[in-house]
Amino acid sequence: MPARRHNLRPRRTNTVALAISVLEILALVAGCADPDPDQVAAPATTPASTTSADAQVDGSVRPSRACEESPDVSPPLDSTDSTDSTDSTDTTDVTVDGKPRSAQVHLPGGIERSRPAPVVLSFHGLDGSAAVQQATDGFDGVADREGFVVIRPEGLDVGLNDRVTGTTGWDADGSQVDEAAFVTTVLDQVESKVCIDRARVFAAGFSAGGNIAVVVACELQGRIAAVAPVGAAYQRSDCSDGPALPLIAFTEPMI
Repeated sequence: MPARRHNLRPRRTNTVALAISVLEILALVAGCADPDPDQVAAPATTPASTTSADAQVDGSVRPSRACEESPDVSPPLDSTDSTDSTDSTDTTDVTVDGKPRSAQVHLPGGIERSRPAPVVLSFHGLDGSAAVQQATDGFDGVADREGFVVIRPEGLDVGLNDRVTGTTGWDADGSQVDEAAFVTTVLDQVESKVCIDRARVFAAGFSAGGNIAVVVACELQGRIAAVAPVGAAYQRSDCSDGPALPLIAFTEPMI
């Protein structure tokens, strides 16, 4: 798919790179390094599709359902070994409110399904795609080095306004699409197949993707550990309940 110029301008890419560096710091602060075995909680006995309250972030490791399964449980990517020596990227498909949705999932090389891995959600900008975001955010190399999973959800044609249609993006107001339900379904599916640390799920996004990252973090309180929007203008005024959430935002002059 051809790259969209407004998503790949060098000036904005530098800002995204800065956000990546900060997310790395947030990840390390939250414990992205291999956890102490004594701090790893016992595998959950409840289904992966639990509520945000069940996954409340309190500093402990929260293994997903796949962590207690046999080592040959297949992740969204076609693999049968308990440890994958090479990184791989594939698409996972879900259905939410009768609408088919998808997300790109990148697994780092050497990921062990017996060791809970962190997750970074990376949301593309307006008129973008998961493939464009992959070319822009630069997360894959960092993920392969640090050992975390990258999930890039795919937006829908929600239109910008009554006169601008045919644009792929996100419904931040929730008037057409329940984006939080979509992200929840994707996380549930990935967590059921890949050994994930549910306490270390981070969200980032560019422009409209930054907007939806903030919305998702607000609506899924307790399931997102930190959020880093880049060039996002949308602000939630009704996100006051629940624990405090680490957030760092990047803006730049718009011409």
